[in-house]
Amino acid sequence: MSSRERVQELVKLFLTRAAKLTDTEARVHLRKRAAITQRDHMSDPVAARASFALVLQDAEDEETLLWLSAEAEGRDDAETAVEYLRRLTDAVADPTEKIRHSLHEAELQATKLVDVDAAAERYEYIIELDDVNVAALEALGELEVGRGNHERAAEILERYLNATDDRRIKLEVASRLAELHELHLGKPEEAMRLLRFVHETDPDDLDATQRLCELAEASAEWSLVADLMKELIAVEGDDTQISEMTRRLAQILHLQLSKGEEALEV
Repeated sequence: MSSRERVQELVKLFLTRAAKLTDTEARVHLRKRAAITQRDHMSDPVAARASFALVLQDAEDEETLLWLSAEAEGRDDAETAVEYLRRLTDAVADPTEKIRHSLHEAELQATKLVDVDAAAERYEYIIELDDVNVAALEALGELEVGRGNHERAAEILERYLNATDDRRIKLEVASRLAELHELHLGKPEEAMRLLRFVHETDPDDLDATQRLCELAEASAEWSLVADLMKELIAVEGDDTQISEMTRRLAQILHLQLSKGEEALEV
């Protein structure tokens, strides 16, 4: 008898004995031994899958669910992988593990099954467990923007802005939020609040400075407009633009701020 045949006989023995047992724990143990042997020593994932499925008849075994989900994902069966990940999330007690498996499920829902509603539901579940989970907040914010749910997107991205400590991400999220408030939610005051943050944090972001200047002018916040225009003039490289901006600044100083002398000095 060859080595492989001996292993096959051993697996058969495990499964036969397991089928006769009335003790659930012992039955699960033997079926897992059979599945692991098929997987690791026989390189037969199909047989291992069948034996692991027998394990689940008796128990929501975490190791079994994890392997079955990974195996299904490996053969591009995202729907089955998602099913096992959901069961695994329910089976584990540790909230950290629940979050880890739910993040994986949500990613599969969004990218493989293209089920945005299901992915969003998973991210909402994660946020219930950990309201400052930056991975879930970022992904959910992007999903909500993508499906035009701008109110919810703004709420989630605001929470993401507050949750992250990464300066670069804070600036990117604040700028994205400002755009949402300005263009989709009709809240220029919120857009200005966020652009002020960007401007104070990164004065070299000229796009944010220009956007803030335009909103300030629309809101008749003339002192802020004047300050921002001075900054923009200082870095403008086009002489024609400098001339036009300087004239506009002088008009604002004179007509809106009653600073005639300063206007003459511009």
